Parts: sequence; C-alpha cells; structure tokens
Amino acid sequence: MTGHATRFGRRVALAVAVVAALGLGTAVGSPLSVLVGVGGALLVARSAAALASDATAIRTAGSLGLAVGGLSLLWPLGYGLFAGGLAVTVCVSLAVLAVGVDAVAGDVTALGRHLVRTTVHSGLVLFLVAMGGVLVAAGVVPATGSAVAAIPPLSAWPSLALLVALQLQALAVVLALDLATVVLESWVGDTTDRIDGVLADLAHLGVSLTDVSRWYWGALSVQLLLLSLVPRQFDAALAALPVLGAVVRITLASGVLHLSLAVVLCLVLAVLLGEVGRRLLVGWLAPSPPHTLAYAAGGVAVSLVTVVIVAVPGSLASFGLAAAPPAVVAVAPLVVLAALVAVLLVSGAMAVLVRFRSVPDGAPGFALGAALLAVGALLAAPTVFPPIAFAGVAAAFVVWDVGATAADLGRTVGPDAPTQRGEFVHAAASVLVGGVAVGLAWAALFVVGPLTAAIPRWRATLSLALALSAIAAFGFALFD
Repeated sequence: MTGHATRFGRRVALAVAVVAALGLGTAVGSPLSVLVGVGGALLVARSAAALASDATAIRTAGSLGLAVGGLSLLWPLGYGLFAGGLAVTVCVSLAVLAVGVDAVAGDVTALGRHLVRTTVHSGLVLFLVAMGGVLVAAGVVPATGSAVAAIPPLSAWPSLALLVALQLQALAVVLALDLATVVLESWVGDTTDRIDGVLADLAHLGVSLTDVSRWYWGALSVQLLLLSLVPRQFDAALAALPVLGAVVRITLASGVLHLSLAVVLCLVLAVLLGEVGRRLLVGWLAPSPPHTLAYAAGGVAVSLVTVVIVAVPGSLASFGLAAAPPAVVAVAPLVVLAALVAVLLVSGAMAVLVRFRSVPDGAPGFALGAALLAVGALLAAPTVFPPIAFAGVAAAFVVWDVGATAADLGRTVGPDAPTQRGEFVHAAASVLVGGVAVGLAWAALFVVGPLTAAIPRWRATLSLALALSAIAAFGFALFD
C-alpha cells in the first residue's frame, strides 16, 4: 500500500486532461502554443519521475528533460502573446502538468525535494551565465578595457608616484605570498625535498600584515602625503643628481620593475583564486558530486547550447532573433530558470494541498489540474463555441472524479490491484454524466436564454455569487 493512484485510473485522468487542454487551446486560436505547452508539461512530469531514480544517468536525463520541458511549458508566454488565448493556454498547460505529476511521478513530497535540488543547482549555473551576459551586454567588460587603455604611459607619471606604486606592488606580493605558500603546501602534500625547499624559500619571502614595521607604514604615509602635495618635487631632487638621478628616473619610467612585480602578483593571486574556486566547487558538489552534477545537468546543457548558438555567426538570425548575442546569453538562461521556478511552484501548491489535508492522499495533482482546467474553460467561454467551454468544465470534473477514485483504490487495495474493469465502468459513467450535462447546458441556451428578460447587473452578480456559494457548500457537505 503505497498511497499512489492505480495505473489505469491515473492514465485515464491524464488522457482526459490532455484532450481537454488541446481542445480548449485550439478553440481559442493557439493550437501550436498549447501543443508545445502540453508537450512540455508531459516531459516535465516524466523528467520529474526520473529525478527520483538512484541511477545517476537517469537523474541526469531527468534534469535535462526538466529544463527542456520547462522551457516548452513557458512557450505560451512568448507565442501566445501574438496568437491570442494566453491565459487559457497557460492554465490548461499547467493543468496537464499537475495531473501528469500525479499520473507519472507519484509521491509529491519526494518529488518536491528533487525539484528543489534541481532548481537550486541548475539555477545557480543559469544565473551565473546570465549575469556574465548582463555584464557584457551592459558594457561593463568593454568599459573596463577602455579604462585600462586610457591609463597614461609611465613616462608621464611623476617619479614619486612610480616609486610608491612599486612599493605597493612589492607589499602586495609579499602579503599574498604568505597566504599562497600555505595553499601550495596543501596542494602538493608530501613531495620531494627539492619542492619542499622551494616552498620553504617562498615562506621566508612572505610576510603577514602584522609583521610589516610601523616605521615603514609611517614612511609610506609620508610619501603619499608628498605625492598629494608636491608630486613633482621628487623629480627635481633626482635632476640634482647627475648620474644616479637619471638612472633611477629611467629605471622607474621603463616599467621593467613594475611589470615583473605585476607578473609575480598575478601568479600569486591565481593560486589564491584557485583555492577559493576549489573550496566553492567542493562546497557546491558536497556531499555527493555525481548527484549534484546530475541535478545541474539541465542548467549546464542550456548554458552551453546558448553560448554555442550565439558564438556561431548568423545563428541568431536563423532563429528569427534580432537581439545582440550578449543579450541572448543574459535572457535565455533566466527564461529557463523561470520555467524551473514555475514547475517548482506547481509542485509546492500540490504539497500544500497534501499538507493541509485539503484533498485525499495521492490526488493533489488531480485536484489542482481539474481546478486549472475548469478555470481555463471559464476563461475561454467568451470567445469559443459554448459547448466547447461546457465540455472543458465537464472534463475537469471527470479528471477529478477518475483521479480521486484511482487514488482511493490505491490506498485501499493497492495501485497494482486488478481494478481496470471497475474503473473503466466508473470512468465511462463519469464521461456519460459529463456529456449529458454538456447537452443540457447547451439546450438551456436555446430554451431558457431567449425567454430571459434583462435584469440589473447587480442582481445578476448576486445571483451568480449565491449559486457558486451553494455549489461550494454542497461540495464541502459531500466531502465531509
């Protein structure tokens, strides 16, 4: 007794939801968008089930499918804006997603845990790639290069400024070398005497911030003060020395010393940054690197595909995009991240229904999907042929009735019990009742409609509110 719905009932509920979603989407004029959205919803449901597998390869495929399916699920937000019926298409696609999760994935609690991890790990990769695209698109990287290129040559700097810069570089090198030596020792571990001797020599060169003499800090402060007050006075002092002054001036202005220290500083900082990156990577991959990489596979794949596409000349034009490559790199990963968050929200809504006992165990997706399907039918009612809207609402009740019955049978006799014949009769009766209701509603349009006199708007609104309240009270009474 797992609490899952029976296999036959959940398949019937999913089939009814898919047919109703496609019918409503086609009726409002968005056949392509609803087809892609429903396909994405089914792929997400199947991928969510794969995430719960213990096999790393299957979990990786689930992460990839979740990213692709989530992107397809959000297709109506882009295509539906131009094809019409956006709200209807989104509602029915999410309805198929909710029903599909119950029909394919099963336990929503365990599923939510895997979805959260996938969203976090894949979302981190997508966010970092998107931020890189934002920096390039905003001109931060080109502006940095332009700022570096605008730095005047060293020959135009005062000699005192060059001397102070040289001291600051040397100070940065010895301070960073003190930290880098510890990092290198942790990297190499037990090595030969020669490497140990090199590391010992580097350790002697490095100093900590507290080891720097106060007298030197005072001397450096005096130099900075003179540089701000009389920057060219040091050049005059060097000019008074016939040979030595010229040598010092030429040596400082040549940049050889500055360049040498800059190279050493870059190497030392590379070691420190490598250690920071290593610790971040280890912290991200912990406690199980294979599982973490499997969860992040969707975000990595989307990022790589996006970067490769924008790197190929003319590829954006073939996709009908006129945006600049950096803008695409910034937006595309964020769209996939939004899709993952949308899937996570649907799963969270199902978990809330289970947590507060709003619906029976094993049927939160059927309940949420039926509600979204009914809302989609109501939104489509003003623009479609009336029986189509009636059929959408009837399909919502069939999805809930068949799904709830399958969940109840799963709790009582088990999801693998041979209940197909009884469930088939029950499903056929539900469809028959729904068909009769659609026929009666359509007949009421011709029988009651023409005989109805105009009434004030507030009375019509009040009547509708009272009717909905009565239906809700009747539903709660049956539930109790």
